[in-house]
Formats: sequence, C-alpha cells, structure tokens
Amino acid sequence: MLEQVGQESQAAPGTPLVKGAEATSMRISPVYLALAAGLLAVLFRAWLLMRHPFDGLYGQDAYFYLTATRDLVKAWTDPARLSSWLTTWGTPPTSIWPLGYHIQVMLVALFTGLNASAGQALSLGAGVLTSALCPLISIEAWRQASHETAGAPLPAYVAVGALLSGLIMAASGLAVNSSVVMMADMPSVAWATLGVYLALLYVGRDGNSTRLGILAGLCFGVASVTRYIYPLLLVPVLAYALLAMRVADVRSARSTARSLFPLVAPSIALVSLQLLHNLIHPMASIASPVITNWNPLNLPGTHFTGPDGQLTYTHSMASFFFIRPLVTYDAIGPLLVIFLTIGVIWLAASRAIAVFGLLVGWWLLFAVFYSGSIYQADRFIISYLPALAVLCGLGATTVLWVASSMARVNLAFAAYAGVALVGMVSGAGLLLSAREANAAVRNLAAGKQDYLAASGCVRSLV
Repeated sequence: MLEQVGQESQAAPGTPLVKGAEATSMRISPVYLALAAGLLAVLFRAWLLMRHPFDGLYGQDAYFYLTATRDLVKAWTDPARLSSWLTTWGTPPTSIWPLGYHIQVMLVALFTGLNASAGQALSLGAGVLTSALCPLISIEAWRQASHETAGAPLPAYVAVGALLSGLIMAASGLAVNSSVVMMADMPSVAWATLGVYLALLYVGRDGNSTRLGILAGLCFGVASVTRYIYPLLLVPVLAYALLAMRVADVRSARSTARSLFPLVAPSIALVSLQLLHNLIHPMASIASPVITNWNPLNLPGTHFTGPDGQLTYTHSMASFFFIRPLVTYDAIGPLLVIFLTIGVIWLAASRAIAVFGLLVGWWLLFAVFYSGSIYQADRFIISYLPALAVLCGLGATTVLWVASSMARVNLAFAAYAGVALVGMVSGAGLLLSAREANAAVRNLAAGKQDYLAASGCVRSLV
C-alpha cells in the first residue's frame, strides 16, 4: 500500500476546500490527453521541417553516429566478421558510443533504409512519445500525491495541467531541436520517461505487478545503453519506490527488496552487456571526459582545461544547468517557471515525499551531475526537461484547483482571474517556446550548409 504522505485535514488538489463541495470532473481518458499532446508535437515538428528542410545530420557527431551504425551493420550481417567481432579480444570498438542507439537506428532503418532518415525518424518518434508521456506522468503523480483512486473521473483542472506538461515538451526549443537531429539525446530521454511512467504505475500497485516493474527496468536499461547518463535516474526512482512502498511494521526488508528487484535487474543486465562489449573492444579512454573531468568544485567555475583544450564560458556551470533552463524559452522560461515553482511547493506542502523525491530528485540530481562536468551543452538539459515539464503541469493544476475552490465559495471573480492567469501565462509561454523552436530548426538547416562548406575547405587543403 502506498505511504499516506498527506493528512485528511490538509487541502490538496482533488480535495474540496468546502465541505460537501465536489470537484468538477471529466470523463475524458488520460490517453486522449496523451494523444492530443503527441499529435500537436508531431504536427509542429512536421511544420517546422517543411519550413526549414533538414535531414538530421549536423556537426561531426551525427555523421559519426551514421557511419558507425553502417559499420556495425556490415560487421553483424557478415558471418565471418560477426564471429571475429564476438571473439577477437582487444580490437578497438566500431563505435565509441553505447550500442543501444545504433541498434534502434538499425530497427528503424528496416523501414527507411540505413540513412539519415532512420536517425531523424527515431528522434521524431521519441520526441512525440516524450510529449505524450508527460501528461500521463503528471496525472499519475497527482493521483498518488492526492491519494486519489486510479480510474476515478479526472477533475478538469488536472486534465488542463497535465496537457500543459505535454505541450511544454511539444513546443520546447531544446526538445524540438533534439527531435529533428540524428543524435541519441531524444531517444534516450524517451525511454527514461517511459520508464518513469511505468515505475509510477508499478509502485502505485504496491509492486504487485511484476510485469510492470520489469518493463520499467527494461526502459531504464535501454535508456542507459543509449546514453550512459541514465543509470543515474535509478537513484530518484528507487528512492521514490522505497518511500512509497514503505509501510511501518508491515513490509519487511526482504519484501521491499523483492519489489525493487524488477526495477533494477533489467538495467543491470543490459548495462552489463554493454560493459562486456567495452571489455572485449576497449576504447583508448575507458570513461567519457564528462566523467573523468567531473569535480564538484566545477559548479561555480567558468574556465577549464580538458581534452578539447581551453574551455571558457560566460556563465558558471551551475548557472547554466540550474538557472538557464528556467529563464530561457527554449526550455521552460520565466513565465512557465511560475507554475514550476508552485508545483514544487504543492508537492512539499502535500507531504508527497515519494513523488517529490522522484520529480525534484530527477531534476536536481541530473543538474548537479552536469554542473560538475566541464562541458556546457544545451542538449544535456533534455535529460531532465520532462521532470520540469511535469512540475509545471502540477503547478498549473494547483492554480486551477484554487480557482475552482474559490468558485464554490462565491468568489467568482477570483476564480475567473485564476483561470485567466493560467490561460494567458501558458499561452504566452508556449508561443515564446515555439518561436525559439522555429529559430532552432532554422539555424540547424542553415548551420549544416556552413558545416559542409567548412568541411569541403578542409578536405581541399589536405
């Protein structure tokens, strides 16, 4: 049974402030909200690609991903080369990145051909899926924090807040950017986000549905062998599960461990296979420079020396990964951060410790990790953007719940003001995010031509 982290005397979204007052509920299924967010995400991305034609290849990394995938296909489809690849120890790896992303591109290539379209289609699908999952996570997080029964009619304010979380991922410039390029960032975060949703469902059923736990663990595992950052996500997920499953004098330590096992075992298995590959085909450097140069003292720093030479930034590492996503419209922006703040406060005030630990822990742990590195890459923020979007959705839900409560005690003007606030702030924030997304895709298309021109100049000089 889920830990009762609130008290009946405390007001929370879903609990009327006035005795006998009933929350306005909707019969709409959460699936429809997910489909709406996903549909808007795919339409927006398709429109941008029609305006700014772009095949997904930019910079050297995308080209390396495609080349390495093609080399792996050649090795795995030739029996002699496959045997050598599996048994000859000490040979260098075909790809310096984990194999999960390459395998996903190969699967999509069965329908598109092994070209840039496969990588771009994978990123597009992942971006749409992540947008669709955020409303489902927002609803399940609200239900657990408010102790609502699964399957009960959905209050209108919860539906609106949940939809907002999906629209943030649909319109975010960083999310859109990562959805149209051949890179591992968006596929990995899609698997991670799906894992979080399944973990919420698994824990919400007291860990009694082993299949859900295994599926969640597989998602975390696939995310981890797509980008190495995602084993870190198991920390807030396991903390959430421990807090939510803990029932004093009822669940033994052995029973708790048994419930957590499905979340962890698949991830360990998949990561172990990747590590075995790395052992057979060792790289020149065992760990990524992001890890080898990690230092908590880097958080306030702006000047670093690394494998790429001298690195100088305008803002500190902590500012880039903690503050920048909140104040720039390619992530959340100063308008929508109002709802994020309210969402965090509501979770804390509701004593929803488990859900608070999951969502806020996801955000802060990833931000801390990246702040300790020496690289400021916008795309790293994608790793925890879904958590920020869901917190925004919970904040909007809280504001609309307060407005609904005021309407029930004859404070109609204040209620209308609350609804108008959510509508105007959300609309303006999303439009500004969409403008940033348009600029991002336009710059990608234009920047590719510059990159190809520069590459041509280099080749002509060699």
